[in-house]
Amino acid sequence: MQRMRNLLIVLLGVGVFCAKRAVAQDAPGLGSWNILNLKYGISKNWSLFGEAQLRSLRFYDHFHYYEYKGGVNYQPIPQLRLTLGVGDYDTYAEGGNFVTPKNNDELRVWPQINFTHKVGAFVLE
Repeated sequence: MQRMRNLLIVLLGVGVFCAKRAVAQDAPGLGSWNILNLKYGISKNWSLFGEAQLRSLRFYDHFHYYEYKGGVNYQPIPQLRLTLGVGDYDTYAEGGNFVTPKNNDELRVWPQINFTHKVGAFVLE
């Protein structure tokens, strides 16, 4: 049942991701920022993650930026997560759907340390 729910969520996300000029056609100042996150638990302390982003300057039009990244997480205690990630980040000229020239093409490798602390109903990270 949980797998079916997850599949439906992914399919809904893909549907929204692929939508073209839905309700607000070319509304000024309204862009879109689409993100897909994946996480796979290997064990109690280890997990893999992946993320893809697609950004536009108008509502599902004038795409100018995308990134994809992934990495590994190690969580020795519940309040601490250590991450090593790598990603590709690409920015194109404004005004079209990945119109050249490409303004930025980066490959980044990064370490990350996350501390979490619960305060009432909130979790600070």
